[in-house]
Amino acid sequence: MKYDDYKNKYMDSAPIWGGFFHSNAASSLPEAYRFTPSKLIARPGIDIPTSYHKESCIRSVVQPYAFERFLKLYHLLELIFDWNLVQQIKSLNDDLQGIGQLLNQYSNNRELDLLKNLLKSKCDDKKKVDKIADCLNKINSSDYLDRGMKIFFDYGKDGNP
Repeated sequence: MKYDDYKNKYMDSAPIWGGFFHSNAASSLPEAYRFTPSKLIARPGIDIPTSYHKESCIRSVVQPYAFERFLKLYHLLELIFDWNLVQQIKSLNDDLQGIGQLLNQYSNNRELDLLKNLLKSKCDDKKKVDKIADCLNKINSSDYLDRGMKIFFDYGKDGNP
């Protein structure tokens, strides 16, 4: 019973919340980067919608360097942007004008706008938005802010959030 619960709610998203993945015959990836966390908090219900997303999660775990792991997670975010666009187009059915508007909006938006649209579509509950804000405020009050500023402003490119 507990195994089924784990398999259905946690297993696919283990690379995100736990930094590990479950190997199987379908996975030909090398052994994961190893770290020893002092504590793991499993997060249920993280939606990993396609096999491409699952593969990107796993790749974020096996990279030997922290920056490469970050880039794999960033790529996962870009895949979610694409998947979200596909879902929006599917919901329009025969509305060809709506499809044109979505595609135009998608091609003109910078990543920050895409991120805002994604958060709006996924965070319809104010409690979820407040939780995200609380997490971001913790980053603001730590030494991560200085590192983030250096990474995103010194090494960033136009259009990155």
